[in-house]
This record gives sequence, C-alpha cells and structure tokens, in this order.
Amino acid sequence: MTQSRVTKEWTVGDVITGTPRLVTQQTINRYGELNGDNDIVHYDAEFARAAGFRAPIAHGMMVLGYLSETLREAWGAAWLAAGAVELRWTGPVFPDDTITSGGRIAEHAADGDGVRLTAEVWCDDQDGRRVLAGAATVSLPAT
Repeated sequence: MTQSRVTKEWTVGDVITGTPRLVTQQTINRYGELNGDNDIVHYDAEFARAAGFRAPIAHGMMVLGYLSETLREAWGAAWLAAGAVELRWTGPVFPDDTITSGGRIAEHAADGDGVRLTAEVWCDDQDGRRVLAGAATVSLPAT
C-alpha cells in the first residue's frame, strides 16, 4: 500500500527505520539492465577483485533507492514531490549484503502552514558498516 500523506507528528530525535533489503547479484544485474550501466565492476568478480573489491559492487544509485523508499514510507508523497538529499557513499555494497536504511530527525522548523524536517540519513550493511550517509529534508503540510 502506498502512503500518500504523513500521519505521524515528527519531533527531533525520532528515528526512521527501513526494512532490511538483501542485495543479490541478480538484483544488481537487473538494476543495471534498467539503467543501462554496463560498467564491468558491477558484474565480473575477477575484474572487481583486480579493482580492489572483494566482489562485484552494487550501483550507488540502487542503494540510494533503498533509502528513498524508506523516506517515502516515513514522509509519504511529500518526499516524492519535493524531498531533497545530500549524501556521500562511504563504502561498497556487495552481493549477499543486507542493507538497512534509516535516519534520525535533526531539525524541526515551522514552514508556512506545515513543518520542515531535516534528518541525518544512512544505509548500513549487516555488519553495521555505514555505506551511505547524509542529510534529507522535506516540507510536510499541517496534519
């Protein structure tokens, strides 16, 4: 079910927790087919090892997609319409990693009739290694 509006009153310190997602080589392959990214580091284990990775790496934008889905679940259609994110990738994601995205509300400010939220956001792997970190902002209408 798609959430179209936010029903939660957010406060500073509130935590956003996403659903853990298993990344498989098949997922990486399908994502590459969809976006046209044919860089061999995503598909060839030998090439990836020669490039310094232990296995092929997931596309960074695929990992960002997991975070974006978590923010859509938290903030509804407002995230899709006008959310913004600034981030950096801090580590690779490999096949068989489980990625969990999340965040913590850092700022809560009046914004017209609604509220503007800023959250620290991230994606971590199954070992707690941060693979993506940054900040997301969204303006939510009054509830």
